[in-house]
Amino acid sequence: MRQYDRGIDQFQKTLELDPNYGRPHEWLGYAYEKKGMQKETIAEWSRALNLSGANEEASMLDHAYALRLRGGGGGPGAKTTRTIQ
Repeated sequence: MRQYDRGIDQFQKTLELDPNYGRPHEWLGYAYEKKGMQKETIAEWSRALNLSGANEEASMLDHAYALRLRGGGGGPGAKTTRTIQ
């Protein structure tokens, strides 16, 4: 039996103790993903990436999700461009 709600509750309690610990954000994202909660999934994975120092990857994840919400690609074979500063 899957207990995603219980897991979500436990990860949230862990984050109350230390919101700057990245691993619970990652696993909370996985639990949200299993429940079909895309917005929450991306938010937690983005936090986990930012906390690990992968800020650029977090930004790209946020951008890809925003494109997907607008119906702008994001599926297999979708072409993307990246600006190098």
